[in-house]
Amino acid sequence: MELTDKYQKVDYGKLIYLERVKQRLTQNELSRGVCSVPYLSKLENQRISDPNPETVSLLLEKLKVDYRSQVSRVQEVLEDMEHWYSCITSKNDSQMESYYQKLESLPLHYYPDLTIWFQLIAIRYFIRKHDTLQAEMSLQKLVAKENKLDRYQTFYYLYFSGLIDCLKQHYKDGLLKLHEAEEFAKEQGIHESELLYHLALTYSHISHSSLAIYYSQSAKRYFDQTMNIHRGVDCQVILGINFLRIKRYDSAEKVFKDILRISQSINDTQLVGKTYHNLGFLYAEKGELEAALSYYYKALEIKKEYSKGYYSTVLRVIHAHQQRGETGQAMAWVDEVLENDDHEPDTTIQFKLKKLELAGESDDYYQYINDIALPYFLKVNDKKSISRYGQKAALYYEENFHYKKANEFYKLILNQGGEIS
Repeated sequence: MELTDKYQKVDYGKLIYLERVKQRLTQNELSRGVCSVPYLSKLENQRISDPNPETVSLLLEKLKVDYRSQVSRVQEVLEDMEHWYSCITSKNDSQMESYYQKLESLPLHYYPDLTIWFQLIAIRYFIRKHDTLQAEMSLQKLVAKENKLDRYQTFYYLYFSGLIDCLKQHYKDGLLKLHEAEEFAKEQGIHESELLYHLALTYSHISHSSLAIYYSQSAKRYFDQTMNIHRGVDCQVILGINFLRIKRYDSAEKVFKDILRISQSINDTQLVGKTYHNLGFLYAEKGELEAALSYYYKALEIKKEYSKGYYSTVLRVIHAHQQRGETGQAMAWVDEVLENDDHEPDTTIQFKLKKLELAGESDDYYQYINDIALPYFLKVNDKKSISRYGQKAALYYEENFHYKKANEFYKLILNQGGEIS
């Protein structure tokens, strides 16, 4: 995002109007000796697109407002906005919060373009915080101004609108808007490598591996050129996962080991843990379960205990033991987790499902899916879990000749945009 060279316009008419009213001066009093009352009226009502700088300077002087300081103030705010956006995209959350607090407190209503940019970047800020409601509220503030946005602002409006849909897991709608932003950017000569990254991420979410690989490779080239190591690694993660999905195991392993080397060199322990997990999954997919468990246990040594990522790896450890026929060890892990009552609902449900599965998938298992698991997954819009467990329940009831019940589950899957395999 480049703002400092594009936006340095101060709405002097609005600034003069607000200061005049604040100082309780009439138009006649302010304009006397400087300009006519009609000229001042047109200036204040934004009916003069290119006001005379000397006239503006004299009016501001009478209001005791420094003309030069307004230009430097705009420049400073634009720079802060660029830094704010950079902090958001580089996941520098503490600095991101500092810039938000600073910019949110400024009287930006003097400057229409600055107000628009604050509202646009606020959308991206709330998306970073996974606050869908606030992101949508920020977007709504711009809806009435949509036809007043310039081409650069229009691009980010389209782009961030698509990201909101993706945040809500409405990936098809999101992709339509992201591609609309992509086409608009091509027509207008705008470049934003973050858009390529988000196209890659969205295609990865819907398991469209070929396009996920294409866009992640495209984005990575730009991030490498600008020495953006963190975003470059994000692209590699998408590459590794999607190489794995299409069973290009050697390519996936090479990517994950590159990520491991980089994450260790920059001391990113969280990424090291995730990479060990991904390498474990890769070896599990290849059927090399001993190597898979070795990587999973390395991940558990690094991951924050009892975090969501920690439990994700524990589930993989359980699954690997289960595949090796080591049901006792798998069940011991499940019981250890369930002994602790202080869990998020998602964790409790996933491990109770695993416990019932290890016990033999009796009627209790499918009753739990029906009564507890699926209602929760519907509530949190977890489409993958709805599809997975809905399909298991449908097949179970179909095999037991409960066709009406089975059809209810099939309808549920289709209504959530899933596919029946």
